[in-house]
Amino acid sequence: AAQNSIAENPFEKEMISCNGMQVLGYLLQQVPPYLFSVESVVRLCALASFVLSHSSRELLFHQLLRYVLLNFRIWLYASLPVQLRLLQAIASYVANRPAWFRTEIGIETFFDILRYFYWKSPGKSKKLLLTSEAFGRRAPAQLIKEIRLMLRRAALTIVGGVEGQLRPDEVQVVADYLRDAASDDQSDVCDVFRPLLRSYFDQYNKTIGNSLWVYKDDEVVHQW
Repeated sequence: AAQNSIAENPFEKEMISCNGMQVLGYLLQQVPPYLFSVESVVRLCALASFVLSHSSRELLFHQLLRYVLLNFRIWLYASLPVQLRLLQAIASYVANRPAWFRTEIGIETFFDILRYFYWKSPGKSKKLLLTSEAFGRRAPAQLIKEIRLMLRRAALTIVGGVEGQLRPDEVQVVADYLRDAASDDQSDVCDVFRPLLRSYFDQYNKTIGNSLWVYKDDEVVHQW
């Protein structure tokens, strides 16, 4: 139905002015997670492809990502094949449009998903979006590990891979995550982003011996 609405130009404008994707995301949040199937994700990907087929509809694509595809309040308790299919689709979008994702979505989106949804350990400082009673409904630890890897790879792709360069605001995102995350949530992120952080801080002589010091407001928040 949403795809048919966008096909009509006046409705396209209404979808934007009336926050149609936000409404869609809200409605999907009300659906019991067990009702989602891989076909549900496929249909949403078809909608995304249709939106992307017109360059003038990038705002709609942005809203579809923000309120639906990257809204893990919808997907966290869906079946494991559904979650993996969704993340594969997101990885594909990132690979095809890394510069756009860097500007419009940012690596902070992926770090927030790691922080609030796919953590390995809750940690004392974490502002959880779910209660302890729901922990057993999350994906098993091995799948959490796989999903975290997919999210880290997406964030790395956005900044140009291991040969890329982090901007100061992106370094801040990584540093904030390392400061806030539980220790076992830090290790896998460090493994992926250590080379880029070293490259960035080398410019400012922030390395001491073989250690890397991550600063926030002139205070060390993480050291390797």
